[in-house]
Amino acid sequence: MPLQPAQRIAATGSTLYLDVYGTLSKFDLFSGEGSTLYRPEPLNEVEQRNRVTNRHAMEMACTASVCVTCCDDKKLRIYRASTGDILTKDLHKRASCITIAGDIIAVGDRFGDVYTYDMTKEDATEVDAQAGEQEQDEEESSETPLLGHVSIISQLKMLRSSTHPRRHYIVTADRDEHVRVSRYPQAHVIEHFLLGHTKFVSSLWVPGWRRDLLVSFGADEFAIVWVWEEGKEAGRLDLSPMVSAAAEAGTSLATAKVVELPGRKQLILIADDVPSLFLVNIADDCTQITNVKPFDMAAPPLDIDIACDGKLVIVALDTREVEGVDRPFEVFSVTDGDLENVSSGEIATKLNTFATVHVDAIAPTRSSNLGLMRKKTKEELDAIRAGKDLHREQRRLAREAQHKAMPEKENGKS
Repeated sequence: MPLQPAQRIAATGSTLYLDVYGTLSKFDLFSGEGSTLYRPEPLNEVEQRNRVTNRHAMEMACTASVCVTCCDDKKLRIYRASTGDILTKDLHKRASCITIAGDIIAVGDRFGDVYTYDMTKEDATEVDAQAGEQEQDEEESSETPLLGHVSIISQLKMLRSSTHPRRHYIVTADRDEHVRVSRYPQAHVIEHFLLGHTKFVSSLWVPGWRRDLLVSFGADEFAIVWVWEEGKEAGRLDLSPMVSAAAEAGTSLATAKVVELPGRKQLILIADDVPSLFLVNIADDCTQITNVKPFDMAAPPLDIDIACDGKLVIVALDTREVEGVDRPFEVFSVTDGDLENVSSGEIATKLNTFATVHVDAIAPTRSSNLGLMRKKTKEELDAIRAGKDLHREQRRLAREAQHKAMPEKENGKS
């Protein structure tokens, strides 16, 4: 059976959370011990009728106290580390991005809407242990509709003003090249539109040493540096090394995720369907890349995060279609601003042993949202239309055959 990768990971301290087709687990990178927190329910009738084989893990975010994850079953699951409880909330649409700010969870969906959920209000679906019934307090609902775009929300950030600490904002990006800065919680007040991209925006990054700046990445051959509170462009970063690597892999650049090494002016980038990660040194003002060092992977990365206070980098690999890959993770140690592959070490071996899941059917696990955001070419659209036309013609011929067969059966009976 083929090796199934972890679709989403998130790390806090030494704890790594991973989601494989809705099965949520955690692994301690110090002790090397792991446990399964939640297993998905069997597929319902609608999913079976739609020939769904597995539920895809869509997004994940975590802090020291909670881990939030959602699959394409339109459920938001909140794991509380202190109690071990998992609360479940129903989503209106499939989620495309999640972020956590204090007790607030912000969720963007594929229809362009953003909702917030207040974790202090225990209105999640809970099972009464005595009555065995689900309860939901609608009067004190923690769900708040916040804002909307006209296309898929690709990324969002909740930020605090660098000059006025009491002012809060929410920054949202979408498939149509827009980045919007809105007040929070009065999100109907739009402060700025950050326009400059020519293709979809997929990642937003705020430098730890320059909270007044925001850098937006996407499918363009550059990233844009913004003074986000003023709505001004401060510069552009040339992503030529990543563009070249994507071309060698037979695809176009689409930045999948950006993480910052704590205490260093360094980033790690991964791109969609590119079997490499990139260690990027960046200038103090974030307007220039001073060095890019690529690291070849055994397979394209699906997700990446920093663990153990910046000492380890965990990379989840897309092992579906790569021959000879026997592990779903690669692990790097951070030493003096450089990365060293320690995937053969004891902890990495235990992680790969714990995380290895084999399934009979392999469904697409590449970031489904990136796949949706890539706009199809005319040739691709024509092929889709031709396929639909062929399917309609086949159904028409089948119906005609059924109608012709019915009188013959009736005559035979008489």
